[in-house]
Parts: sequence; C-alpha cells; structure tokens
Amino acid sequence: MEPRQAAIETYRYLRVGIVALALLLAMAVVGEIVVGDAGLLGSISAYYFTPVRDVFVGVLVALGLGLIVIRGRGVEDVLLNLAGMLAPVVAFVPTPVTDSVRSSLGSTPAPTADAMWALIALGVPALAFAVATARRLDGDARTAAMRGAAAGAITVVCFGAWLGIDDQSFLQAAHYAAAVGMFGVFVVVARLNAVSARDDVEGPVVAMLPAQRRRTAYATISWSMLGTVVVAGLLGPLQLTGSTPVPHWLFWVESILLALFAAFWALQTIEYWRDGVPLMDSD
Repeated sequence: MEPRQAAIETYRYLRVGIVALALLLAMAVVGEIVVGDAGLLGSISAYYFTPVRDVFVGVLVALGLGLIVIRGRGVEDVLLNLAGMLAPVVAFVPTPVTDSVRSSLGSTPAPTADAMWALIALGVPALAFAVATARRLDGDARTAAMRGAAAGAITVVCFGAWLGIDDQSFLQAAHYAAAVGMFGVFVVVARLNAVSARDDVEGPVVAMLPAQRRRTAYATISWSMLGTVVVAGLLGPLQLTGSTPVPHWLFWVESILLALFAAFWALQTIEYWRDGVPLMDSD
C-alpha cells in the first residue's frame, strides 16, 4: 500500500471512529434509561454518576484526542484543536448534582481536581511539541499552526489559573463553560463548512450529495446547533430561579447537540472520504 493511501485510510477510519464514539455514548445512555436503575435524568452529563460513567469519560477523552489529531482547513484546524482541549474538561468536571441525588444514583465518588491538574500538566509538553512542530513549517501552514498553539496556551493558562485560584467554583462551573465553548466551536466549524463545501469531491456516495446539498446540510446543522444553544441559554436562568418549564430540558438539549454533532461529522467524513483530510489550496 502506498504511504499516502495508508495515511488517507488512517484518517478515514479515525473520522468514522469519532462518529462511532458519539453513537456509543448515546447507546450507553439509552441502555441505562431502559434497563438501568437511573432512568431519565436531568442531563446526559448527570449519567457520570451512574454505570455510564466509564463510557462518558472515555468517549469524551477519545473524542478530544481525535479532534486535535484530525487536521482542519485554516482556522477550522485551530477551532477543532480548541474543541479537542475542551472535551476532556467536560468529562473530568461533571455537571454538579446535590449530595442526595448523587447518593441515590450509586456510590460514585464526588469529583476532584486531580484529573484536571494532570490534564493541565500534560498540556505544557503538548504545547511545546506543537510549537516545535509549527516552527518546522512554512508559510500559511506555519501561521495556522502557531495560532493553534497560541489558542491552546491561552486555554491552558485560563483553566489552570481558574482552578488554582478557586477550585470549588471551578468544579461547579467549568463543565458548563467547557461544554458551551465546545459546542460553540462546532457551530462555527459547521458554518465554515457550509460556505466552503468542495465541488471536486468524487465517489458514489458523494455523488448523491453535490456541493450545494452539502452546503445546505452544513448550514442546517450550524443553525440548528445555534438555535439549541440559544434555547438552553434562555431556559438555564429560569431553572436557577426554581422554575423548570420543560421537564428534563437539558437532557434533550444535550441529546439534540450530540445528534447534530454526529450528523456533521458523518457528513464531513463522506465529503473527505477520498482525501482523508481537507486539503489546503497549496496542498
């Protein structure tokens, strides 16, 4: 097998794996709802405190690594790296629940900052490696890589400072900050793909999805994600006041966003099935 073809197939299977990770989390949650003891909880994140915890954490950590590894096009690559850095934060800092709720769901211990400190410590050599690699590139590729490293450094410093200054507020709010940031990135990435879907893609599956249809699909996913996030922003303050107009609303918001993420990644996997990764103009 030619080295280029081997690289294409590696990226192809990695992309399929990301879609599979989203499906794995969905199936684990559905299984707990149907046959487990927890039933329908207030959010997908709350299943951290159920037997789904291993799947929840494992999926988000693997997802984060995949988003960092897969190359995007220009600013898209920076955004995917940022989302990849936020995904483990969503996993390691679960949504806050009361002690009574946690005890009713089982013996899962309360989250601590240990995993986050390990993640931040890993971020230092990872960023050093990213900078060293970027310095070996030329032109636009070097500029994009350096911007990505800068965005990563800012993220590590901000979360590290927050955790160091007030670990209790971090454990209470970092999950929401990371989740909103991660899905906000996906909104932008989907929108970028809506305006840059390629016309030269070949293959029997892509033939049924010409560029205009793919642009429409990307735009639909982007606007649907944005609308879902806006709805969550409207309902969130109401819940803080003790009013819950829609039962389990956060669970349905997260479910919709998870489905839209899987749809976006499946669509992009089809688009780049031949090339593995989006090609820069200079490639």
